[in-house]
Amino acid sequence: MIIFERFIARGGIDVHEFCRAKGINTDEELKSYCAERGMTLPLAKYFEVTEAKEETTFNVKAKVVKSIKNTAKKPAENKPKEPAKKPRVTRTRRTKKQSK
Repeated sequence: MIIFERFIARGGIDVHEFCRAKGINTDEELKSYCAERGMTLPLAKYFEVTEAKEETTFNVKAKVVKSIKNTAKKPAENKPKEPAKKPRVTRTRRTKKQSK
């Protein structure tokens, strides 16, 4: 028996594109497709109610806009500037002093 999630992952297939090509529009149709082909039933639900998604995206956008407005109103802090770092100097190899 073929595992549906493994079939999708090994083929590098986008589930929504796969379902669109096969004419599958609901989770029930996907389950019946898998049963006909000898695959295990999908563990995740790929088709959800779109009304709930629209409401949540609207609320998230409103929160993001509010947080952006709040961060834009903060005054700039006067921090003292740190002194500039000195550039690195490479060491030169010195020759040994010759003994007499």
